[in-house]
Amino acid sequence: MNKRDQFHSQLKLLLKPALIADGFRSSGTTYRRTLGEVIHVIALQGSVHGGQCCVCLGIHLTFFPRDVDANKITEPDCEFRIRLAPPGQVDHWWSYGATEQEARASAVSILRLYREVGVPYFQSFSTFPDDFIRVTPAMLACDTPLPFPGRSTEVRQALALSRIALQAGRVTDAKQFAEFGLARVGPAIGLKNEFQKILATP
Repeated sequence: MNKRDQFHSQLKLLLKPALIADGFRSSGTTYRRTLGEVIHVIALQGSVHGGQCCVCLGIHLTFFPRDVDANKITEPDCEFRIRLAPPGQVDHWWSYGATEQEARASAVSILRLYREVGVPYFQSFSTFPDDFIRVTPAMLACDTPLPFPGRSTEVRQALALSRIALQAGRVTDAKQFAEFGLARVGPAIGLKNEFQKILATP
């Protein structure tokens, strides 16, 4: 058994049962869970150089305009994306290990960090609309961390917040988020059109 297969064998023994118990369904190295309008995705991504992988976390909302089946969505398809990492870090990679013992140690580390960081992250953004409408237009204009998933540009955040507010029936907030994004979008015609559609909402 090569190092990669040895590592994934340990993940199947340790990580997979924990994710299944938490309501995820597995498809290869991708795990998906749907909670009403909210989709959670966990995916293992191998390094292009081999020998290690990272764990990607995605959150998506079913009403976002994206032509993808909720049962087949992948982490890159998700609107909100981060990597599983210790507090204070934005990235982390785990070695496949040279031995079965080292592979198991990496799998144990992933499972521990999933429970310590991944579970609370997903729990914070699991109910629509409550968990997604905590950001106000005034908060978006401030240079402080927002109670909002993922990491993206302020323009992408503004568009997501606009769509969320519109779906939640908060038309005034939706338009204020759209105005914020439109003022900062630059020459991106597609994004401009999306903001203008929201601003044209009755």
